[in-house]
Amino acid sequence: MYGRCLLAVAGTALAMALFSRLADTPPENLGLLLILPVLYASIHHGLLPGLAAALAGMGVYNIFFLYPLWHFSALDWENGVKLGVFAITAITADAIAARSRAQKRAVQEREQILAGVYALSQQMLGASSMADVAAAAASKLQEMLPCDVRVVLDSKPDSKSDSRRDWLEPQRPALDYCLRHGQPAGRGTEAFPAASHLFLPLTEEGRAFGALVLMNPAEGLFQHG
Repeated sequence: MYGRCLLAVAGTALAMALFSRLADTPPENLGLLLILPVLYASIHHGLLPGLAAALAGMGVYNIFFLYPLWHFSALDWENGVKLGVFAITAITADAIAARSRAQKRAVQEREQILAGVYALSQQMLGASSMADVAAAAASKLQEMLPCDVRVVLDSKPDSKSDSRRDWLEPQRPALDYCLRHGQPAGRGTEAFPAASHLFLPLTEEGRAFGALVLMNPAEGLFQHG
């Protein structure tokens, strides 16, 4: 990362030297071109590399483009102002780049959510019962969340073969609380926080008809409140 920034400074300095010779331009008049590697470093690598490029650029300018050449002299007020401009440029470019990256991430997240909702709606078109809808929702949420997801539509198994019994029975108090009060229960909540799973109520007209179950969610990831 820092190596690329220093290479950018070196490349800009070489271009300045060639342009100065070919165009017969005093090299000290080209110093502001060193703002280019500062912009590159700040936008692509962050604030610290940008500031490093600013310092490196001023060092290169001082040694190779200011007379006496090949000698590092103390910065006068004019070159001190240039260094300040470079530093401000690095800070500003980093802030703009960070905001741009955040907006890009937000757009990508919205696109993923919309794609997930659309795919879920397509799956639900073929659903013939609430159980099918719940299965489709759980399947899609499984892809979007970093834990296993299940949907429970009632608190009591309908048959002896209900596959929920093995994993659900130890969590029954938290599930019953969720369905009875219409409030989250289980891991990370005030109700039964020692439970392994997190139960989120599915409500209609103020009544919980089922629960969304997040199986062993990461600590603190789905905390309520």
